[in-house]
Formats: sequence, structure tokens, C-alpha cells
Amino acid sequence: MLPPDFNPHTQSITLLYPDGSPITISLAEIDSWTQSSIRVISIFSTQVGACAVVLFLLFALTKPEKRKTPIFIFNAFSLSLVIIRSVLQICYFTGGWYGFFTFWAYYFDDLKRKDYAISIAATVMALLLHICIMVSLVLQVRVVYASNPRLNKIMTMLAMVVSLASVGFFFAVTVQVSVTIMKTESYVSKWVYPTSRGLLAGAISFFSCVFVVKLGMAIHQRKILGLEKWGPLQVIFVVGCQTLVVPAIFSILENVNSVSFDGMSSLTTFLVAISLPISSLWASASVTDKSTISPPYNSGSQNSGTSSRLMKSRNTCNNKVRFGSVSTGGQTLVEKKISRANHYEGDEEKAEGINVERVVDVDLLVREEGV
Repeated sequence: MLPPDFNPHTQSITLLYPDGSPITISLAEIDSWTQSSIRVISIFSTQVGACAVVLFLLFALTKPEKRKTPIFIFNAFSLSLVIIRSVLQICYFTGGWYGFFTFWAYYFDDLKRKDYAISIAATVMALLLHICIMVSLVLQVRVVYASNPRLNKIMTMLAMVVSLASVGFFFAVTVQVSVTIMKTESYVSKWVYPTSRGLLAGAISFFSCVFVVKLGMAIHQRKILGLEKWGPLQVIFVVGCQTLVVPAIFSILENVNSVSFDGMSSLTTFLVAISLPISSLWASASVTDKSTISPPYNSGSQNSGTSSRLMKSRNTCNNKVRFGSVSTGGQTLVEKKISRANHYEGDEEKAEGINVERVVDVDLLVREEGV
């Protein structure tokens, strides 16, 4: 007779090794194992679908001449690596490693060479994806600070140090995991893997802070120049904030056992890889709006900002002199600034995502005009 409190969902089953020795497993453990594998496969399947769609749109909506730029190449390569890595991870869950008896009995004698190859290839793809993302972010920093050669060199060197540290530790993790796979052992790392994840979160936060702060200042300068509508800079600013916060949160939570789950570590690089090309497409689409310049000042308008302040100061100094007569080369100071703004706006239309050709510097304009 079964006891009154018998729960059939928690009963155990017994498996036998080839030598006849038994191994006991509870149904509750099997249920947890099944649900975990379904969740992880769902995560990687979603990544395959999302990256495939974005990769298709990236090629379909990008002009042929833009497809040769480094930003486009690394964006497309990152998306392709996410797809390959995710497919390999799905193959792991549907292959020999995740067979019922193999998993629970730790019996690896009948594993095939392709099972080892798939696992190691997935690890290497993750390393290549990590490298690709770091290179893309370094290029992003170089572009954002292109208007200041000296600062550009400093920021590039600092960015390379941060990226190399992150890549170096991730390379060490890749080697350790590959060796563990060949030895058919469980991978346990006391500090290398946690440090690698922490460096990845720190690197993403560092790069994003660098260009978000710089582009935020550029957006403020655009507003002073009268460029108030949304353009590529605003798009990059928004995506940069997202790239800063969301992946960093996942990287931090991954080290919290109470909230982490299998497959969570892949979401960090996935979000960064998919955000960069999306920002590129969004920014490229935003430059089709040509009406980003505020109209020039005229006597009947209520234009605020630099032109109105200059108008008031000139009228105060000399009421007999018209503002339009104070000019250099037939243009007023405000007209020259608007002309400069149009020039920068034209350059900005050449932008591809984070690959902004020039950065508007209001202080430089003010110094040149002597205002």
C-alpha cells in the first residue's frame, strides 16, 4: 500500500549503467530539466529569427556603396555570428550531449566526434562575436571623437585597453571551456568566468557612456544652431542609452543566482549585436527628412536663441544700424551660422548609424565668428 501523502509527481525512477549499477532520478528533477531546456531553446530560436530578419533588412535597406563600410561589415558579421552560435547551441540540446541517459548518468562513452565539434564550435563563435562587438564599439568611439584628433587618440587607446581586457578574459574562458568539453567534465570557474562577464558589462557601459555623453553634447549644440528635429544623432543617443542599460543589467543579473537562468548570458551580446544595425537603419531612414533646419531670422519672426540675442544686442548698441548690414562677405553672422549648420547637416546625412561623419561644435563656430 502507498502512503496517504504519496505524490506521483515526485516519485523516482531507476536507470541502470552498462555494468548493472543503478542510478535514481526523481520526476521533479526531470520536469525541471525539461522546462529548462525548452526555455533555452526558445531563447536561441528567438535570436535566430530576430537576427535573420534584421540581417535581411540591413542588406535590403542599405545602399550598395554603404555595404563596404567597416560599420556595415561588422554589423552584418555580428548578426551572422549570433545566428551561427544560436543554431549550434540548438544542435547541442538536440544532440548526443543532451540525451536523457547521457545527461543524467554522465555516460559519454558513446558520444560522437560531431558532438564535441558542435560544442567547441559554439564556444568559438561566442568568442568571435565578442571580438566583433568590441571592434565595432572601438570604431564607434573613433568616429564620435573624429573632430578632435588629440582626444580621438586618447579615447581610442583607452577603448582598446578596455576591449582587449574583455576579449583577453573571454579568450581564457573559451580555452577553459574547450578543454573541459574534450575531457567531458563540468566547467567550474571561481573567478575567470565571473571576471569575464563583469568586464563585458563594464566594457559595454564604458563605450556607451563615452559616445552617449559626446552625442548628447552634440544634440545640445544642434539645438542651439536650430537643428531641433530628430536626426541620426538623436537616434544614436537613444540606442546608445539602450545599449548601455539593458545588456549591462543582464550581465549583472547573470551573477545573481536568485534571478539568473540558463541562456541568460547570450542575451547580452545578442542585444548589443542587434541594437547596432537597428540604429544604423533608423538613422539612415531619419536623414530622409530634409526639414531639420529652423528658418532664418527675419523681422517678422519670433526666432529664439543666438539670432534673437544678437539682434537685441546690436539694436541696443546702435539703433540706426540694421542687423542685416553687419556682415562679413555679404552674410550676417546668423546667416553664416545657418549656412554652417546646413553644411554640417549635409554631412550628417552621410551618416550610417553610428558612423557620423562630422560633429557640430558650436564653440568652434562662436570662436570663428567672434561672437
